[in-house]
Amino acid sequence: MTAGLWADGELRRGLYYRALLGDGFNTFSLNASEVDTNLVYSGMLWYEPWGAFGLGFSDLENHRQPVVRWGQAFTFSRQDADPIGEPGPEQTVVRLSDGTRLVETGALAPAVTVNRFDLTLYTIHSGLKTHGFSLSGEYFFRWLTNIGGNGPLPRESIFDHGFFVQAGTFVVPKAVEIYGRGSAVLGRDGNGSELAGGVNWYVKGKRDWRFTLDVARVDDSPAQQDRTGFLAAASGTLIRTQFWTFF
Repeated sequence: MTAGLWADGELRRGLYYRALLGDGFNTFSLNASEVDTNLVYSGMLWYEPWGAFGLGFSDLENHRQPVVRWGQAFTFSRQDADPIGEPGPEQTVVRLSDGTRLVETGALAPAVTVNRFDLTLYTIHSGLKTHGFSLSGEYFFRWLTNIGGNGPLPRESIFDHGFFVQAGTFVVPKAVEIYGRGSAVLGRDGNGSELAGGVNWYVKGKRDWRFTLDVARVDDSPAQQDRTGFLAAASGTLIRTQFWTFF
């Protein structure tokens, strides 16, 4: 989530691209003084051979013929220490597979703080929509390399990977959808997973006004985010209701 310049288009019929040059890997909540001078480079290429796939995971359009999408994406970001050698604010969003912040003191070695690293992310994704039914998934591979800190570290690189998959079907066309999803993050530092089900109600039959309810079983969450309710390293049942509006 960042500010930057991007370009997108259709290379040939059904083959699309998007390229981004941005301020950083995640600068959404940072002040201008907290953003470093490193840029993020990201690109995505995807193919929709049977027609327009549409936005999102759900088949709100109720396609009368099957449509599919296959794609891949690549992102690279360099993270350096601030002028006094401390981790930069942008680095705090990067976590190990057990949910520990990479730049937390002691994350990789006692009394040592990581303050620089390179982040490389590669993902592949696919999706299917037809007659109100949808199936989508993504697999990611993440490399943290050239890791350095204010002391000796046992590792200079870390590899994590994981997936997300979701299936849904509309029980009331263009209005009410039931869905299930699963996800996992796998790595040397630990594994976390989620299994969930829920319902979406598109109040006006459009994506810009949606009520959603879901129930998830979370085991050893590798993520933490206030707006989604996940807490790092937590396990248990998560029940959420949300009302979404888009402008």
